[in-house]
Amino acid sequence: MECQNSIIFEKAKPDGLTVQYGPVFAFNQIISAPGVRFKIEKFTFIGGAVSAPRIMVMRKDAVPGGAKKSADIMKATSLKLVAVRPTVILSLYSRPALDMLGIKYRHIPGHRGGGKVRAAVQSGFGNIATHGLSGYRASVEQTQIKDGTSMPLWYYPPKNEPGQFVKSKLTPDFPSYLGVYKEITGKEPSGPHWKFFNLVAELDQLHSAIWGPPNMNKEAAAAPSKGYYVLHEDKAFLDKSMRIIGSEYEIRSREFTNKYFDKSVNNDPAMVKYAKAYLADGAKTLKKKKK
Repeated sequence: MECQNSIIFEKAKPDGLTVQYGPVFAFNQIISAPGVRFKIEKFTFIGGAVSAPRIMVMRKDAVPGGAKKSADIMKATSLKLVAVRPTVILSLYSRPALDMLGIKYRHIPGHRGGGKVRAAVQSGFGNIATHGLSGYRASVEQTQIKDGTSMPLWYYPPKNEPGQFVKSKLTPDFPSYLGVYKEITGKEPSGPHWKFFNLVAELDQLHSAIWGPPNMNKEAAAAPSKGYYVLHEDKAFLDKSMRIIGSEYEIRSREFTNKYFDKSVNNDPAMVKYAKAYLADGAKTLKKKKK
């Protein structure tokens, strides 16, 4: 994604003939990740929406005697969290969620894509992972859940435009991570891991977006922008989205995106420092419970 963004930023002409579609995620720019040769706030925004939340799944045999409910994760003694890499959104949710609960685990990055992550859990190489809802519905639910090997633990609650965590109408059959956390600990989350989790959730609000190179022709940007918003308000489109991928998109306003892009350049230096150290730690395969 960083490479594609850089090409659009550096090479694409602003004539309106070249745009990009996909997720916008300012996190890698904030931490100055390798390959980031662009400024998100300088792209020409055309339209954006947020999709479904992510689901954490655990093999039942990860817990002695077999897990029966989400809170049973606290009985696990050897969790192996499989992932693509530390900077992928699924790991950025998974690690602080487990750390806030004080759970010991091994973070095992290096898997090439969601399919490899799902296979690693199904084979028993790993025993816990986070998946996007569409991948969960299409694959995990039809294999690991159906045969009783694994169970969904929780979904990571999305944020609304004002920045508040809300219940997801797309996952009524799963508990929210925040609900499970309070059930286990009896209190609301706090501390540095919670601040990091909040940052990730705040930035994870443009799953589906279209944008063009800097200083794109205004008339050329206006036409697809109008079409994008009309399409995402069309009931037939939303119904088809639910049938095909099991989720629908919730529009994000232009006012929101202006604030979003501002976060990519105006962020807390202390949080940036913390995030870089946390990601460096996540690159290691062994993660111990912090005292």
